[in-house]
Amino acid sequence: PDGKIQDVNNAGVEMLGFSSKEEMLALDSAARFFKNPDDRAQLVALLGRDGSAKDIEFDFIRSDGKVVNVLLSSRSYVEPETGESQYQGIIKDITRRKEVEELVQKRNRELSIVNSIAVAINHTTGLHNILQVTLERVLTVLSLSSGAIFLVDRIEKQTIPGAVVGLRGVQKKIPLALTFKDIL
Repeated sequence: PDGKIQDVNNAGVEMLGFSSKEEMLALDSAARFFKNPDDRAQLVALLGRDGSAKDIEFDFIRSDGKVVNVLLSSRSYVEPETGESQYQGIIKDITRRKEVEELVQKRNRELSIVNSIAVAINHTTGLHNILQVTLERVLTVLSLSSGAIFLVDRIEKQTIPGAVVGLRGVQKKIPLALTFKDIL
């Protein structure tokens, strides 16, 4: 309960970035691994109430400061020799899985936007109507309340709002001076 680490296997030592088991066992408390300090207190409360916890996600901080996403399962028990409450657990590094999940979500959002644009183009006529419907769908998919699509007139060297939602002072078809990161 005080967080003192009694034992750890080599996989745990490596996952949390320590050079040796002894270095890890010398720590005052396992609480230092939790990125959010309240997470350990909530885990201890859960173990006290239910006796076990299964597959709970936490963000841990390695010895080098890098954040690692983990899936933790644990149980509380009474040590027969001392009569003390102790916790035993398994921690699995799911950082790569979380990265892939985020990538899949990003790709799904992108595909949803592309699909919305395709639907808008297929069901709308006229460039400005297509741009307006496209903008509205993109904003919906991205959960945004305002945005604009700007058309670049390279001959006149100006930008013209082709579609606008929720931007005060920006009107369609009226040139607007914009500074782009890429001046070309």
